[in-house]
Amino acid sequence: RELKLDPSGEILVRGENIAAGYWHGRKLQPVQGREEWFHTGDLGALDPDGNLYFKGRKKSVIVTAEGLNIHPQDLEAALRRQPEVRDCVVVGLPRDGNQEPCAVLLLRAADNPEAIVQRANQSLAPYQHMRRWFLWPDQDFPRTSTHKPRTNLIREAVQAQTEPRAAAPSGTLADLITRTTGRTPARLSPDANLETDLNLSSIDRVELLGALEDRYQVELSETRFSAATTVGELEQMLHQPTVRRSEHHYPHWPQRWPTTWLRLAVYYLLTWPATLLLGYPKITGRRNLRGLRGPVLVICNHITSIDPGIILAALPARFRHRLAVAMEGEHLQIKHQPGIFSEGGGDAGRPLHCG
Repeated sequence: RELKLDPSGEILVRGENIAAGYWHGRKLQPVQGREEWFHTGDLGALDPDGNLYFKGRKKSVIVTAEGLNIHPQDLEAALRRQPEVRDCVVVGLPRDGNQEPCAVLLLRAADNPEAIVQRANQSLAPYQHMRRWFLWPDQDFPRTSTHKPRTNLIREAVQAQTEPRAAAPSGTLADLITRTTGRTPARLSPDANLETDLNLSSIDRVELLGALEDRYQVELSETRFSAATTVGELEQMLHQPTVRRSEHHYPHWPQRWPTTWLRLAVYYLLTWPATLLLGYPKITGRRNLRGLRGPVLVICNHITSIDPGIILAALPARFRHRLAVAMEGEHLQIKHQPGIFSEGGGDAGRPLHCG
């Protein structure tokens, strides 16, 4: 994969492993420019040795009244060096048509936040100084499914406490659509189409699903949400309780003889050669598992059919020989009782159980 920075510092990549685009309705929306470079939306910096340093999201950059760019990650790093700070987020608040940084703090105790911010400013350039701060009232920030702080909700909460509330679009659903997409929907009647009228892409749908679950504290069916085509269908989903999936009952025979021997034979005769032929992975860090004792639950970071082969190749033999792919047991139960799992299917994760 090739990599470079554009004049604004955005990281561009290209290569055969970059997706051509996203499905938008019935059309493919390209994600690459005319020169086939994919704009990641991330900002970076290269040092003389060619090392790339991640500077944050392009949309998160705070532009001051002097026209200078402030990366919130730099300010957050300075704040986290203060022992009183348990966690923090730096957001940009409007000021005279531009923005100024505001530190949102989670402290370990009731300390002096002004003194903490002043100490952090001493390690920053003058244009990076934070002159506004806000103590978050809850125990933790609102977070995404990957445990990242939801900066859009944090920024809105800070603005609501420090500035006059701006006029919000009519309707809760319209408010959430505006937050997730950055666009105010012009038409939000029940028969408004999500693709043609609201122009929601597949990524917008995923973000909207997370926002709805966070707002109403419910678990929505991903299958039904993906099939919804109008605003009315979304509102109907919010008023109907989600069918609760039954717990999986994994049998014990996959961890008993002769299944364990048969599984190893299939792995070393088929899966192992296929893994070496198709990927030939380079394994690093295996020494970190030397002192590990079971039972262990191994969770893959990606959800693909090749994950079990890669993970099995990476694990030491003492784990590899005692490991079974738990997701396959879920597939068997779906075949035996298809009605129970008709809602919200899909691989929510691919756990691997080590006995």
